[in-house]
Amino acid sequence: MKSPSQVSHRGEGRALALISQLSDALINAGWRVQLESAAADAGLDLSASRPGVQLAIQMKAIAEGRADRLIPLWSQAWLQIQRAAPQGQVPMAVVGAEHVAPKAAEALIAFIREYAPDACGGVMDLSGLRMFVGPNIEQLNSAADREPRRAPAAARGKLFSDLNQWMLKVLLAPDLPAHMISAPRNRYAGASDLAAAAKVSVMHASRFIQLLRKEGYLDDESRWLQLVRRESLLGRWQSSIASQPVIEQQWRVLLRGAAEHAPQRWLQRQPGCMALFAAAKELGLGHVDGVPPYVYSYGVAMPAANDVPGF
Repeated sequence: MKSPSQVSHRGEGRALALISQLSDALINAGWRVQLESAAADAGLDLSASRPGVQLAIQMKAIAEGRADRLIPLWSQAWLQIQRAAPQGQVPMAVVGAEHVAPKAAEALIAFIREYAPDACGGVMDLSGLRMFVGPNIEQLNSAADREPRRAPAAARGKLFSDLNQWMLKVLLAPDLPAHMISAPRNRYAGASDLAAAAKVSVMHASRFIQLLRKEGYLDDESRWLQLVRRESLLGRWQSSIASQPVIEQQWRVLLRGAAEHAPQRWLQRQPGCMALFAAAKELGLGHVDGVPPYVYSYGVAMPAANDVPGF
């Protein structure tokens, strides 16, 4: 078997993991497997044989296992492998992701049956799901035997450390209106670029990128650090913040001058931000009037009366 380093495929880490898993399934089913060196984007990734049949397999990996992503990717793989397969070998196109919902897999299989009824191939994921159609391969089909692989709880928590939350904001900033987030607005090719923009060490940025990639939140096919599965990421981020123990102490401070400017005067001297309805108003999303403005201040050391502007 040739070295896995010879496999040329976008999303190499995910693709190699899927190829390895497919190889194991084929071997366990009695096939002889040969890892191939891919030629450009249309090359073979795997050959499998047993008496009377030989398969030429192309694997394409994607970050998001959604039907609307899987179907066009499989169609591309099917066209390419038909051309790349050596004479006498049965072309087989397979697409995969870290996690593919059964409904998405079923949608792809239905597409193949309707539009390419003579095709051989299907979909799989790293959780153990395999759905294939075609002669000689349907015995490989298997439901996912576990939940999608996730990092240990300790590693998941590190993804939302204070520093990592800041770098997440830096990555998200170009896709959000400028008035909603104050962060550099650029695209970054790697850890060095991100570290320079976020003003953190390259080591911190590199570890952060590794965590995102391990959790499946980076698009391996993009030349930039492009976040995917954002709904899942933001949901976990929100849960992480909500689960953190926070000790809140209410303060009331009397400030002289116009009430609408009082929070800004306070924040000139204390680190913090607008809160609750005041924050919504600042973001142009206000929907309540007449409520006293609130601010969140962090690590408040209560100043003397003559040290507060307008006190």
